Amino acid sequence: MDGVGAIMLLDVYALAMSRDASPVAVFLNTFLLLRERCGGDYTVQHSDSVHEIVFSTPEEAIAYCCEHTTTCLSLYWSRIGSEGPHFIHVHFLEDGGLVFGLSIPYECSGEAPVAWHPLFDELMNFTGADNGYCVAECPPAGTTDEFRQISKAYREAA
Repeated sequence: MDGVGAIMLLDVYALAMSRDASPVAVFLNTFLLLRERCGGDYTVQHSDSVHEIVFSTPEEAIAYCCEHTTTCLSLYWSRIGSEGPHFIHVHFLEDGGLVFGLSIPYECSGEAPVAWHPLFDELMNFTGADNGYCVAECPPAGTTDEFRQISKAYREAA
């Protein structure tokens, strides 16, 4: 195994311009048409902070999160076949933000992790976003402000 690094995932994120179901569907169909969802049902906290709501389909969960902008939920899908990113994900942030994400395999040779991938530019162009970044195997920032801060630091380091 000398000279061969570990295969890791590079997560590519962009902050969406709005929190709507239509761009989510277009994002999913553009970047990973053949996919299957990861996990089972989707559980969110009801706005009364006491009850949970369980959705059996991603479409139901997405519609609810778009309507209830303080709902926080992450949804993941894996690719079917060998084309496209390994995973595609959508993150609804508790402050109303929406993050689109892609997970792409890359070889880590022990040096600094890859800081950029061609899909980063494609995702940024697709979303029209000003804020995005790449990171090795890490979930996105939890709030829109934090996401913007990381994105700014990413741009300054590039």
